[in-house]
Amino acid sequence: MSPPILLLYFSDAILPEALVSSVVGVLPFRVTSVYTALMYAVMVTYVPFSLGLAYKMSVTAPNNVHPRKQNEALKATHPTFARIMAAEANANEAFPFFAAAVLAAAQAGVASATVCIYAEFWLMARLAFALVYAVGNNTPVSILRSALYFAGLLVVGKLFALAAAQ
Repeated sequence: MSPPILLLYFSDAILPEALVSSVVGVLPFRVTSVYTALMYAVMVTYVPFSLGLAYKMSVTAPNNVHPRKQNEALKATHPTFARIMAAEANANEAFPFFAAAVLAAAQAGVASATVCIYAEFWLMARLAFALVYAVGNNTPVSILRSALYFAGLLVVGKLFALAAAQ
């Protein structure tokens, strides 16, 4: 089995709330509603897009008539832009699973405070993932990027496990 499937399956045992609480305790903000968490998640999902737009504007004028064609050309000639676009694709792939997990946990009656703690952890991991992906071009940084990806994936599995346990 692939690592994502195994991590999702065992996420309930791998990601205890005490660990998540201690990690998110360093954050300067708190998520107080599952719906606010989803709004922040949408914002974090657009971070790579914003990075890509800023990068694009630093090297050329954005082509709003054929933006995807321009993106493909830039990806072929600018490795940093290619990494940013890969981070954007990954963000768009990860968000639906997170949203479903948050809504499942909320609907199942998991305490909002618990869902919010895990959401904060996911937000932190996904934001760091986007930034690391954008700048990382060597093996140690790619390992960190993968660890951040798996951290976000563990949250999704944990929230589904909490929902199922209700």
